[in-house]
Amino acid sequence: PRFPGAGGSLSDRAGVLFMRSDHPVTALRTVTGPDGRFQFQGLPACEKLIYVARKLRMASVREELPAVPDVPIEVPIVPEGTIRGSVVHYGLPVEGVRIRPYAMPGLECVTGRDGSFTIRRLPPGRTSLLITPPKPFLNVGKRRVRLSAGEAIADMTIELVRAAVVMGTVTRTDTGEAVADARVWGRVGDLGDSARTTQSGQYRLELPAGDATVMYTGRSWPDFYVTDQDLLPRVEVSLGEGQVLAEVDFAVDPWLLGELVFAGTVLMPDGSPAEGVSVELKLHHISSRQHNEFSTRTGPDGRFELRPEIRYLPKAMLLTARTEGGELLTTVVAPTQGGTDIELRLAPPGFVRIPFGWADGRRCGPARSGCRCTSAPQATATCCSTAKPAWKVIPSSSAHCRQACR
Repeated sequence: PRFPGAGGSLSDRAGVLFMRSDHPVTALRTVTGPDGRFQFQGLPACEKLIYVARKLRMASVREELPAVPDVPIEVPIVPEGTIRGSVVHYGLPVEGVRIRPYAMPGLECVTGRDGSFTIRRLPPGRTSLLITPPKPFLNVGKRRVRLSAGEAIADMTIELVRAAVVMGTVTRTDTGEAVADARVWGRVGDLGDSARTTQSGQYRLELPAGDATVMYTGRSWPDFYVTDQDLLPRVEVSLGEGQVLAEVDFAVDPWLLGELVFAGTVLMPDGSPAEGVSVELKLHHISSRQHNEFSTRTGPDGRFELRPEIRYLPKAMLLTARTEGGELLTTVVAPTQGGTDIELRLAPPGFVRIPFGWADGRRCGPARSGCRCTSAPQATATCCSTAKPAWKVIPSSSAHCRQACR
């Protein structure tokens, strides 16, 4: 749907006025006539409108209007703000640095041979300058300033530093093959950089000088993401300005690529293999975009194997084995990295505290609403701790578990 348009006037003639909707690709532009009046026709429906009016040595205040504004619109025109300065590296000018006021298209500039720059037509208020230098200088981010109407800043100096370069390769520990499209992250203080590996597993980071942490962070959505950052491999390095540090390599295990295997044996109380027993893997709920439960049954030798296809690796997982009628069962905290020699021994149900409200077996009474019934040879209480690691397993007697639940 569309509405007819909006109109108004400019007290200074021959001004240029821009109006756009809140969607960045629907910008409209018009120019005032000899009488200072302007009009926009066919504005798209949106939540709000933002207008910017500019003319030589003058600027307007950026304002937001409702989607259907009252007309005519009066656009305030004020003297322009100006920022002059230079970009240097150890006192020497740097050419080709792009400086752009945030959300103000058309006002950007590029430094010349003398490293100087001038930005005009700035409205009053807060302004953020986005600074993009050429290689090999480091992107220093934003420079924030506040201008009053007509204010001129004439001595701004922006100091650049040469980036230190960290390079390496990400490979698999089992096959030695390169890992493509994996993310590596580096940080020095508050400044950082991230990169994705190429098809040959190589990455390149540009960081400031100082003590840096370089870390393999896995694959981003929709591939595989590890929620517990403490599990990720990392390297601490010291960098000098302009230094190139190569061969900072990572060899990652298959589970860090989402290839998890939970395999093992379920045993009866007397130690014999438990055939036909249901084995379930439950994940702490993270996202509705992935399944949180996976199950299988043991074979004649009591063996089971689960290969869950997950996109988020949570901090906690539970493995439960139970007979058909639930007379015998057990629940343990599943190893985060998976495993191929997990042993689950069935026992009569006892009391255990299961974190995050997971339900397993039969629910305990109202007085012990935080408990769930499960068992182990020496009933195992799985408790949540505020300290890291967030999970700890406490072997104890059934009586102790009942008391803990109370």
